Amino acid sequence: MMIFGTPAALWWLLLVPLVIMLYMLRARREIRVVPSTLLWERATRDLVARMPVRRLERNLLLLLQILAVTVLALALARPSVALPGLAGDAVVIVIQTTASMQATDVAPTRFAAAQREALALLARLTPRQPAALLAAGRVSAIVQDFTTDRAVLAQAVRSLRPSDASGVLDDAVALAGSLRADGRPARVHVIGDRAPQTSRVQWHRIGEGAGNVAITAASVRLAPDGGSRILVRVEAFGGQAARTLVASIGGRPLVRRDMRITPGVPQVLVLDAGTASGLVTLHLVGRDALPADDRAAVAVGREALPRVLVVGEPNPVLDAVLRALPLAAVTRAERVVPAQVGRADLVVLDGLDPVILQPGAYLLIGTLAENLPLQIEGTVRDQVVRSGVSTHPVMRLVELRGLRVTDAYAIRLQGGVPLAEADVPLLWAYEGRGIRAVVLPFLLSQTDLPLHPAFPVLMANAVEWLAGSPHVTPGDAPIVAAGPWPSATLIDPAGGAVTVEARNGLFVLPPLDRVGEWRLRTGGWERRWVASAVDAREADLAVAEAATGQAATEGPQVAYLSLVPWLLGVAAAVIAGEWLLWSRSVPPDRERRRPR
Repeated sequence: MMIFGTPAALWWLLLVPLVIMLYMLRARREIRVVPSTLLWERATRDLVARMPVRRLERNLLLLLQILAVTVLALALARPSVALPGLAGDAVVIVIQTTASMQATDVAPTRFAAAQREALALLARLTPRQPAALLAAGRVSAIVQDFTTDRAVLAQAVRSLRPSDASGVLDDAVALAGSLRADGRPARVHVIGDRAPQTSRVQWHRIGEGAGNVAITAASVRLAPDGGSRILVRVEAFGGQAARTLVASIGGRPLVRRDMRITPGVPQVLVLDAGTASGLVTLHLVGRDALPADDRAAVAVGREALPRVLVVGEPNPVLDAVLRALPLAAVTRAERVVPAQVGRADLVVLDGLDPVILQPGAYLLIGTLAENLPLQIEGTVRDQVVRSGVSTHPVMRLVELRGLRVTDAYAIRLQGGVPLAEADVPLLWAYEGRGIRAVVLPFLLSQTDLPLHPAFPVLMANAVEWLAGSPHVTPGDAPIVAAGPWPSATLIDPAGGAVTVEARNGLFVLPPLDRVGEWRLRTGGWERRWVASAVDAREADLAVAEAATGQAATEGPQVAYLSLVPWLLGVAAAVIAGEWLLWSRSVPPDRERRRPR
């Protein structure tokens, strides 16, 4: 059976009738020396009138040309022939790399067992059977494209490592199903402890199931006295268990709590961190099947507060409201300096000319950006806010109806969310393209907003939504403005360091897939992120059954022998033969041979 990898290329066969038509329209002429063309003009006109199209005759050159066009069109269609028993279908191996694969219910771990299963599967493939490797983590990634080199594939399998992140297995299965080897879909083998939702793939089950106690969430809240409160959620999966939670900062024990956890009844503990500042590590004392979720980390005190950079002329009103907010530091600059933008969690642009924003968080006051989805249509005067959105985080407990603005930019929005409107939008929030921004298209001196009771609440909400906190979900990949620095050093929670190169003025970090503190250092500044805790879905170590009707065997081995190299060889031979035959049929130039 023949299969075409690109069937659409067969449309090139329509060139065959075109070649025949051109041959019929071509007139064959032979150079003759005559004393005058006068006697030939009428004969030529009569001949053309009677025979506008030349009669098709047997011609070896024409046959060779048709054969060359046909063979090249078939080669472009990438045909292959199925040969049962010679090799096998192409294979895509998907290995799950999420946190649950670190469980020890299979010795030594589930992930080690998955690697052994993958290597055994590679060993069963025939020498000419191509295979590819995918990692199914927070983001599905192609680790190795299709190849028949077993050493390369085995090295790719051994190079994988499990992470503390969660993932969506169906995304990896969809990516694997979209891959093609010589234009044909491949057999997909999923190796992990989560059954895929589709029955069109073969699942290699890893794991036997085990009880587990986990820290599934950790966060920080500011207390009325200025201190910090740590909220920790602990859950049991399997059976009832007694564990001890220990919180420490800088290696010094901070809080110790004993607890008894019942499956299905999460316990939320509130730990008082006081005025301490730094990284607090949380640990469940004892052993279970998944040590990865027995730990968590949070930043408290100044470590958990955002750093703000204000760019613009001195503004006493803006400075006063920022001093009232819980911030780690507020730095001022008269113009945008790339070296300072990278180190700030939030940049406030006050009364500047239109700018181009790099990925990051921005509060724009009387300033617009050229790369935001909006159009400037001049200015408007004497605006009064008539409506607003109360569901957005920036507008929580904020009522702006009746707010007056004497002069503002007239903007037309092409995205984002208008939060307050008069004749034109007067407050706008946008998130996308790596940018999160809140825009007030007017100066604070041109409005009564600073006198409004909602002003400090609005600013606090905007700072919280824009800058957020240093806590991220394991597997997130932040993007940071690089400024003038070509590279930076990323330090993981274990102290390992990797160099991150700047691309187009940005540091695109790899996934922060380990629980703990991550640091990016360059040019004398440092940015920090804290991956807090393992997702609760990864802490449940039960292994579900496969989907009904899921493939359990590999099926018959079938090789697909590509005919493209053979067709290209035949085409080259035909074209060479046609050229040689044509060169021999060309009559010699008599004018050159005539003696002078």
